[in-house]
Amino acid sequence: MPGSRTAQRQNTAVFWADTKKSAFDVHNGSGEAKGVPRRRKSPAASKSANTRPPVTPNALEAATRFFITRRYTHSRTVFSALFPRRMATPTPMMLPKGFPIAPQFLVALPVYNEVAYVSTVLDQVLRYATDVLVVDDGSTDGTADVLAKRTDVRVIRHTTNLGYGAALATAFQTTLAGKWAGLVTIDCDGQHQPRLIPDFIAALLNPDRPVDIVSGSRFLLPSPLDTQAPADRRRINQQITADIDQRLLLSLSDAFCGFKAYSRRALESLKIRELGYAMPLEVWAQAAAAKLAIVELPVPLIYLDEARSFGGALDDATTRLAYYRSVLDRALATAMAAADRESAPCSGEPIPLRQF
Repeated sequence: MPGSRTAQRQNTAVFWADTKKSAFDVHNGSGEAKGVPRRRKSPAASKSANTRPPVTPNALEAATRFFITRRYTHSRTVFSALFPRRMATPTPMMLPKGFPIAPQFLVALPVYNEVAYVSTVLDQVLRYATDVLVVDDGSTDGTADVLAKRTDVRVIRHTTNLGYGAALATAFQTTLAGKWAGLVTIDCDGQHQPRLIPDFIAALLNPDRPVDIVSGSRFLLPSPLDTQAPADRRRINQQITADIDQRLLLSLSDAFCGFKAYSRRALESLKIRELGYAMPLEVWAQAAAAKLAIVELPVPLIYLDEARSFGGALDDATTRLAYYRSVLDRALATAMAAADRESAPCSGEPIPLRQF
């Protein structure tokens, strides 16, 4: 249809237009998508439109189902159906009205040499979370001194730098040792927006579609906030994500985003052994083996430091890709072997390896 692509771009721009608004508030005061011509209203109709009925739980549930759908439709028809009236922005630390009371979640940030960002990011996170854990993975740039002055967050410090995966494994273990219902992980380098924390929890707790892992994706929807990803990182992400989707029969679009929400059931199913940056690949292999329910939620693609180092040989793209593939191979073999041991017949007869 002529002009349909333009309308889609306009509606996508509406989705991300106001970074201070929740994902549940994407319309202007008229209840129509911005950029779409409005019909002229009579004075009587305008007066009636100013008296809006309260938002019903059914409308909110429909909105949530929209945001956790695998692929997003940008058409004005879908926006009009899901958002017939302007919806209130959820207040900090509260899910949208109409949802059951949310159980308490721990929000964890793995940190390594983030002195430039840690204070600002934590101040933002604390607007949306009451229980915040920082895992300092042996920082040497003054990050530890900044964290030592804060009394509003929990801090666990690794005496030496063990790796990104090790920091997240500590967060997993801490969550399971407490009474939290789940865990939200968010990076501390300024790439992730803490205002989206309630949306991740809402998607995880959706009563119509129980979910075990909500994973952020920087490639589901374009955003005006998007920056240009380094070419080698984008290419490697695409290749590894395609490998995961093909070998694990998943439908991911971003294998490496660190912004995630995990149910307690998911954390109990995951046994993290990979201590480095390839830890997410181990998560996907084990999640597929455990048949965990996974959905993606769109997040902006933001790179504040394109020259950030992976450390040593991993700064070479070819070496990094080979490392990721070796971890994925090993994680797949381990997950399949564990699944086969659990389902092996009592007679001890050999059975073929499963294909996840």
